[in-house]
Amino acid sequence: MKKIALHLISLVSIILFCFIDSSDAGNAFKGELKESLSILGLSLGESTLDNVEKVFGPSKLIETGEAALYEAKKCYVLGKGKDAVSISFIVGEMGGGTLSAIRLYPVKDISLFEIDDCARTHVSNAEIFFENGLKLGLTKDQVKKILGLPQKEEKYAFEYHYDLKITIPKSHDRYDEFIKCCAGVRPFSGEQWWIYADFNLSSLNGLSISHIATLCE
Repeated sequence: MKKIALHLISLVSIILFCFIDSSDAGNAFKGELKESLSILGLSLGESTLDNVEKVFGPSKLIETGEAALYEAKKCYVLGKGKDAVSISFIVGEMGGGTLSAIRLYPVKDISLFEIDDCARTHVSNAEIFFENGLKLGLTKDQVKKILGLPQKEEKYAFEYHYDLKITIPKSHDRYDEFIKCCAGVRPFSGEQWWIYADFNLSSLNGLSISHIATLCE
């Protein structure tokens, strides 16, 4: 998460005060990756916390941090006893109101202070899996079969990072707006994704999937 925070801080002076919707500048990234990492119809970079409540039910809005480190989230608890899991849906300062992260961990690995703010939901554990089949309990080999080889592999953790971008051509009818917003730096339509997979001795024990849209080089 430290890497993500540093990246966000470096972008805040550009995007936080000069937000332009560049979705019409290139939609090449709204395909397989985004769809494969959606859960119950909720997608990073597209769905909102209101969409989350329509699926999981009402939950307290939890707000932490300031400026580039600001987060607003909805948290839910599924299941009971040793099988109970927590799923959180997060919106960041530069998310434009859309989801920037989804975190899924066993309740036993989360502090009681955090769990107290989570709501119970009618959604069952069996329904919690991503469109690509990613879910808690998979083996390392099963995760690799779905996501491929990780960029970083440790004994109890995999890390994946995808940096996808398309340069916005000068012929684009909003190019002058984009170049002004980027303070003269070449603009592009891009997305960055991070997937952190935590393992216990035998299986996937936790997931954190993060996403930000980027506009400037």
